Amino acid sequence: MRKRLHSTPILYTIAILILAALPVRAVEEKHFPAAYWKQKGDTCFHAGRFAEALEFYTRALDGAKHNKDNHIYYASIGGIGNIYASMGDLKRARHYAVMGYEASVKDGDNEMQWRFATNLVGICCLMKDTKGARAFFRQQTAIPIKDQATRRYCFLQSQAHIALAEGNQQMGEYYLKQTIGFAKERRMSAAHVLAPQIDLAQLKAQQGRTDEALRIYQSAYGSLRKAGNPSFLVSVLKGMEQAYRKEGKRDSAETCRAEYLAASDSVFNAQQFNIATSKLFEYENAQTKEQIDSLVSQNKVQLATIGVFVLMLGGFACFYIALRRKTRSLQEAQRTLVEKNEELTRNDHRNKALLEQYVSMANRRDTPPHTTGAPTAAEERAKAEGGEERKRGDIRLSDEQRNRLLNSIATVMGDIGVISRADFNLATLASMVESNTKYVSWVINDAYDKNFKTLLNEHRIREACRRMADQEHYGHLTLQAIYEDLGWTSAAGFIQSFRKVNGMTPSMYQKLLRKGGKKKG
Repeated sequence: MRKRLHSTPILYTIAILILAALPVRAVEEKHFPAAYWKQKGDTCFHAGRFAEALEFYTRALDGAKHNKDNHIYYASIGGIGNIYASMGDLKRARHYAVMGYEASVKDGDNEMQWRFATNLVGICCLMKDTKGARAFFRQQTAIPIKDQATRRYCFLQSQAHIALAEGNQQMGEYYLKQTIGFAKERRMSAAHVLAPQIDLAQLKAQQGRTDEALRIYQSAYGSLRKAGNPSFLVSVLKGMEQAYRKEGKRDSAETCRAEYLAASDSVFNAQQFNIATSKLFEYENAQTKEQIDSLVSQNKVQLATIGVFVLMLGGFACFYIALRRKTRSLQEAQRTLVEKNEELTRNDHRNKALLEQYVSMANRRDTPPHTTGAPTAAEERAKAEGGEERKRGDIRLSDEQRNRLLNSIATVMGDIGVISRADFNLATLASMVESNTKYVSWVINDAYDKNFKTLLNEHRIREACRRMADQEHYGHLTLQAIYEDLGWTSAAGFIQSFRKVNGMTPSMYQKLLRKGGKKKG
């Protein structure tokens, strides 16, 4: 069964708050990299292209962190949270919203703190956490902001959401109507008007007032067909389908369902979204590694400091306590890295399954017989006549060729039995995907931003981590047996690669796995 888009007017309107936190302006990448990527993420989010938006927000996070641009950083976190909320992953949406809220509180940014608090009211209501919603609503009303019109609109909307989450439909309907009236009176954007209208239609449908619900849905549908908002359109079409079925209008319901499925598929691309999620996890993994390295350095400095102060002042006890605190932070960061690796392994399995589906679908299409990575003479002529192509030095590949070769590479790299051979190298990979080393090397660098050797080591190390964690199937094997089976010929080479990928030795990783197993038990 294909996963369908989970779109809610509640979260889309709140998303406007986060995405509108910065002024809209044309930004050049080379001068303002973080703002440039954040702006592209906003554009893709509003267009319903969530996979692209997630990738751009991840880039914006990286740029904002390096430039110490906290405002862009908070807005990008909010954007990521809104993407997961729109996809129906409310737990992850809340994670990012809380992360942004706590960071903005620490930084003293009242504007972003208010926006995250408002966002969290809506998320908590969808999760039926009325206690949490009330707590963030108190923060929302206590924090001062300059835009009083937006403040009043969100105040009314939050009260509506809380009332509905608590089962008070009468007050929920009252506040939704108040929100709609206020948005129209202040001539706010169409999204600000449509969101509470769709909420109102959903409420009336729940109450059995199907005629009223259909009138609101049909009005919203007409507006959305002109505005071209895919996220709202999915929600409206789903509501119309359900309402028509209750009315016994089967033909109209089937028409809405067909359009809903088409709109949902245009917004949700599972393969692209999982690739973008993997990149986000890799970024967060790199940040965790950076924290680990920083904590290790701090530990070394403090150890030296302890020795000096023991000799000079006898203050061993005070600095020993400080060292223990740092060590606990380091262990927590390392445990986080272990959990991230396990999550990346699970994500790899999902991507492999999606890739197999993609290949199966592609084989059923009418495609030209030539499927290798290198372009044919006919393809070269087509590109010369105006087709789009990707260039880097003397590499010339169309997007279709690049994606086809990338899928072949991913298939081979996902076969642990193949890549674990000691003699597996770039030339072997090129031969298996029916291309050459130059094209394969370029596609790997372009898609993953790393060379073949690094990509191979990461796949092997990730499999080593999985086997160390799988006591049921690999608990009888020694560490040497595991790394030799994965293509390493020496312990030194394996340990060096493992430390480079995970920031710790294999023995430390095993120790953390054992501790984690005891806690779960």
